[in-house]
Amino acid sequence: MDGANRFQQLIYITVPAIMGTVVTMLILRMGSVLNTGYEQLILLKNSGNSDSIQTFDTYVYFQGMQGGEYGYTTAVSLFKSIISIIFIQSANAIAKRAGQEGLY
Repeated sequence: MDGANRFQQLIYITVPAIMGTVVTMLILRMGSVLNTGYEQLILLKNSGNSDSIQTFDTYVYFQGMQGGEYGYTTAVSLFKSIISIIFIQSANAIAKRAGQEGLY
């Protein structure tokens, strides 16, 4: 630390100290990348914007609850969950290749 300016302290001391936490949080957040917070989208939906705000969550809600297609919406939700698991596995593998510990 002697003789290091603020930027060097940041790069060589602070960032390596918190890198494990940053990687762990990144891996955990990769599982919820496809979540959109569909409550706001459902509340703000009208006939003018109904095609442009369609996401997985709103599609599952409208097909399942209003259309009665429970099996189909279960398959769509399962697909979304599998994609989230793939994202988590990929982030963990990338973290291990980058020299970090990963989750498992």
